[in-house]
Amino acid sequence: MIDIKTVIQNTATDGKWKVDGTASKYTADGIHPSYFAYLAVAASAAFTACLAAA
Repeated sequence: MIDIKTVIQNTATDGKWKVDGTASKYTADGIHPSYFAYLAVAASAAFTACLAAA
């Protein structure tokens, strides 16, 4: 299981997309991840640790 909340949410419990002042960086519509968000998840420690364990 991969927990991606820490990569694309402000905190693991608030359920809101990360915001850094760049328009549509993590999501364009508030529902689906952007290309940047997919890349951030793929480069995250959570994802790479899961791959290493496989």
